Amino acid sequence: MSKGLLLVLSVATLASAATTANDIPHRKAGWWQMTMHLPGGRMMARNLCLDATSDIRNNVLKPTNGCTMAAQRLPNGYKYRKVCGGEVTTGSAIGDFNSAYTINESRGSTTIQTDARWMGACPAGHHADEMWM
Repeated sequence: MSKGLLLVLSVATLASAATTANDIPHRKAGWWQMTMHLPGGRMMARNLCLDATSDIRNNVLKPTNGCTMAAQRLPNGYKYRKVCGGEVTTGSAIGDFNSAYTINESRGSTTIQTDARWMGACPAGHHADEMWM
């Protein structure tokens, strides 16, 4: 095996290692408020209640069916690249996944920033894996 091929395989293995269920950042269970900063200065707020299972299911670094994902750990988060059906998304998830973090994603010429912060326990009447505006 050539040194070049070995290097490519090693980098690919390291890059994809961050996307296993055990290595993705796990957010604190409870109520997360997420504010998306959309093109044109628009904003959209969403709320999500999480437990350990729904956190994995709703995680930005979890590869989805039919897509490829490569992620790399950074000192304060992760950077990643997803390819789904020919569309490439690059991004970063930076911060403390127990209290607040920021996701910056770019797809083509569109960039979206999402600021997420932990609000506490899920409000009465809301349950894990539930999202509301």
